[in-house]
Amino acid sequence: MTRQGVIVQGVLALLGLAFAYSTWQRDPDLDSGQSIVIDITKKDLEKIRYEDGESTFVELNAGQDDTGEFVLVTLSGKKGHNGPMPAGHPVVQTDVPERQLRGNDAALRMWKLFAPLQATRSLGVVDEAKQKSLGLDKTKKKIHVTYRGIKRSFAIAPPPPGGTEAYLRALDDGRVYLVSNQIHTDFNAAQSNMVDRRFHSFLLQEFDELIVRDGGGNEKKRFQFKRFADGRPGGQLIPNGSDASDTTAANWHERIFALFPAEVLGKGEVPAGGEPIVSMRLEYFYRGKRLGWTDLARSRDENAASAPAPTGGSETPPRTSGMARSELTTGWVRLAVEAQALISEGETLFGTVAPSGAL
Repeated sequence: MTRQGVIVQGVLALLGLAFAYSTWQRDPDLDSGQSIVIDITKKDLEKIRYEDGESTFVELNAGQDDTGEFVLVTLSGKKGHNGPMPAGHPVVQTDVPERQLRGNDAALRMWKLFAPLQATRSLGVVDEAKQKSLGLDKTKKKIHVTYRGIKRSFAIAPPPPGGTEAYLRALDDGRVYLVSNQIHTDFNAAQSNMVDRRFHSFLLQEFDELIVRDGGGNEKKRFQFKRFADGRPGGQLIPNGSDASDTTAANWHERIFALFPAEVLGKGEVPAGGEPIVSMRLEYFYRGKRLGWTDLARSRDENAASAPAPTGGSETPPRTSGMARSELTTGWVRLAVEAQALISEGETLFGTVAPSGAL
């Protein structure tokens, strides 16, 4: 090859590299498929905050405890009904404070969805007429993402009728993106979609020893747990030193293990009646290692509920219920009303009745 040919080939190669570099650097357009809105990793992500433009917000932060990494969900509070309620009204509408709760798998997926935040398509910068047609001109819903000390804010609008993707507009550069509608729906229903309502991350069949303690931490009973040989759900609770299963204790425990919160209170939140009185603690082990625990308690407002009802019947009596907390909750949870009888049954069964005068 001549010297001139070598020069020509070199120039062509440089032009090719320059074109490749410019293509790599160029922002994706309508024809380029997925677009990166925020190019970060989970380590970079610090906080995601959703605001509806009124008084409601949802904030996600990274959390970690003995059970591992998770997402903390902070929900804004709301005002309850302060006027008199009709006699026999089933709902007591009280003020709900701002609450910090443990997020579930949906909250964790949302956290991962923002690191990196990808869009199905980038629509680029659109004019006011187009923003209006997409519902971005009047939306009050905002998402604020904080990462590496940087805060970026976006307006978000739901999909149009029949659509499957939400519209996201960056408030700093005006670019509009099509993103997963999960972002819009899950943040709007965070109270039900993002809050972890489990007491444990392990299943009923995954422990082999149960210790029952009273509210003071004194051991009252120790059981070995064995699965049913025929594969039925549940299993046998065999007291230490015995060969026979305690059927009454096993049936009671299966109902306790299946309890579901009626209301999840926030981290550090004390129920309206005051700090509950713990009547027993259940501790779970597998091969000598503790898997978790559950505190069962009575709410202090039970005394108020037993007092004579006010005359006139215009006020609703205080709400009462059993309370519980575990290694997986951020604080107390309120149980359904029928759980009170179950807690009382356990107190009698294991001799863990709350001290006289405590309630």
